[in-house]
Amino acid sequence: MDALTIIYFVYMFVSIYILSLFLVSFFRIKKELYDTPKITKEYGVSVLIPAHNEEGSIGGTVRAVSKLKYNNIKEILVIDDGSTDKTLAIARSLQKKIPMLKVFTKKNGGKADALNYGLKKAAGELVVVVDADSFPRQDALQKTVGYFDDKTVGVVTIPILVRNSHNLLSRLQRIEYSTIALTRKLLEPIDAIYVTPGPFAVYRKSALVDVGGFDTKNITEDIEITWNLASRGYSRRMNLDTEVTSIAPDKFRAWWHQRNRWTIGGFQTMFKYKHFLFKENILGYFILPFFAVGFALGLFGMGIFTYLMWQKFLAEYLFVKFSFMANTALVTGTDITNFTPTVLNYFGIVLFFMMFLFTIFVLLIMDKELFKGKGFLDIVLYMVFYLLLAPLILITATFKLIKRDMKW
Repeated sequence: MDALTIIYFVYMFVSIYILSLFLVSFFRIKKELYDTPKITKEYGVSVLIPAHNEEGSIGGTVRAVSKLKYNNIKEILVIDDGSTDKTLAIARSLQKKIPMLKVFTKKNGGKADALNYGLKKAAGELVVVVDADSFPRQDALQKTVGYFDDKTVGVVTIPILVRNSHNLLSRLQRIEYSTIALTRKLLEPIDAIYVTPGPFAVYRKSALVDVGGFDTKNITEDIEITWNLASRGYSRRMNLDTEVTSIAPDKFRAWWHQRNRWTIGGFQTMFKYKHFLFKENILGYFILPFFAVGFALGLFGMGIFTYLMWQKFLAEYLFVKFSFMANTALVTGTDITNFTPTVLNYFGIVLFFMMFLFTIFVLLIMDKELFKGKGFLDIVLYMVFYLLLAPLILITATFKLIKRDMKW
């Protein structure tokens, strides 16, 4: 059995295992999927909005946060991280209309540094982090603070959905974000939520202080802080009955940069906590192995496939068959279908349809509007083309990591 076949079987096993886990989890918590804990204590809340060159959205974000329906929001802190546009001026112009708004400015040090700056000034028992291009629904706080009656809870997140869906790329991300939202909730029963994203996350301030705040060396501070909290035994929760919308990249270059940053940050976090592997709590026994196997399969699988492509096409065709004197086809249909054994092709097709049906299942729960108009075609494009970009991103991110080209 060659290496590619082994990787193929391991990939199928892992995929079927994860799909099965999600389905078992769904039917286990189906009746409680949208449950919200009652508010028994009105915790004091500080909202942190780090911002760097966000003049196009900072005003809308601040206004959306100011409309949150919760009685004990003590302050909204905008931390301008050395912006060179009108972000600071726009934020300050809103202070007269929003008395609880406080605006600070500092030298550019990155998002994590801005959050740590705000954390030191926050007066609330709970700290809400909201990205400067995100817009929480008015009930977002009401739906999340009740979880903190459980003293083990360190952070609560909610679904992040795409606000803009005017072109194909943003529509494909809409499908992706909706799928991620439900699958993240389905990891809650085993306490395996591995990221509480920046668009909206509610933290227990004492937990943030306990773990030393946000890691300024990691370019995905939201992943790292979640792992940090998990490593200290803090639980992560998610409420599916509210949402925050965020502006997704609508240009391929910006999207590519964002995904490389996410992947590099994932690598950084995995390396930082590698000593937990198979040693402590859910971080060591599920989250870390889950990430490590996923990265390994992506890298080795893509590497071996690329090598075989090179060997098959270049060696056989360019050096043997490609002759202007020979009346033969450069590539034949039979040659293309003979890359892998038939049984692997068969299982690959079965796996694809299983994942396709699961995606349909998730979207029927999360976003039925997607099935109107051209939505179903977008779902097909998402499965057939969009997901295939992930291994390519993994490879480019690996090279950037090796070269230490790690920019926010």
